[in-house]
Amino acid sequence: MYRNYMETRITRIGNSRGIRIPKTLLDLYGFEEGGPVDLAETREGILIKRQAGPSGKLSWDEAYAQMGQDVAERGVWEEWDATAADGIDD
Repeated sequence: MYRNYMETRITRIGNSRGIRIPKTLLDLYGFEEGGPVDLAETREGILIKRQAGPSGKLSWDEAYAQMGQDVAERGVWEEWDATAADGIDD
């Protein structure tokens, strides 16, 4: 179900609480210490995303992944079924 599933625990950080993210995941997704992140509520929980660079543009891989995530969260796959019979032959 999940590509890189790892368990971690909630920990106290001053008066707040936080989680420790394993270095392998930080490196894999390009998170840097002190770097800004966005938090988003999803159906499955909290999504942590690093903010785009200064240009605000995503790489092709990031844009493709984001589009797929957006479509999956909206659940609009029923439109895909309609295109299967649109009259275009292979």
